[in-house]
Amino acid sequence: MNAPIDFYLEQAANCGKAAEETLLPNERSKFLRSQLAWQAMADRRSKLVAARNKDTTQ
Repeated sequence: MNAPIDFYLEQAANCGKAAEETLLPNERSKFLRSQLAWQAMADRRSKLVAARNKDTTQ
């Protein structure tokens, strides 16, 4: 069940690396926004999985 979370985190890391490597400010901004979006998806998925696990253990 962690596959989507791992994928989202990998994409966030890729965007962060791309932001560090680019020389163009507009590209850096785009990659940083993308990084935040991927991280937000990972966070939401993680909370969802935790809530589901909590519900099944009760």
